Amino acid sequence: MPCIHVYIFPREEEEYAKIAKAFTEDLEKICNIPKQNTHVIFFDLPRNRWSWGGALYSKRRLLPTGEWTEPEED
Repeated sequence: MPCIHVYIFPREEEEYAKIAKAFTEDLEKICNIPKQNTHVIFFDLPRNRWSWGGALYSKRRLLPTGEWTEPEED
């Protein structure tokens, strides 16, 4: 049974449902795995618990383009 772990910034419940459905349906199509055998586990990580390039995401802003700014100085 596949178990997919998704590390993500907190989202609305509806978004989690859509993500889980997409992963499950893709595994069914690609690997012929029945939907009832797929598990998706979400790990919500606040922005102050995740870093990139040595800077916490809480020190960055997400731009409308989907890119992150450089970290803001303290």
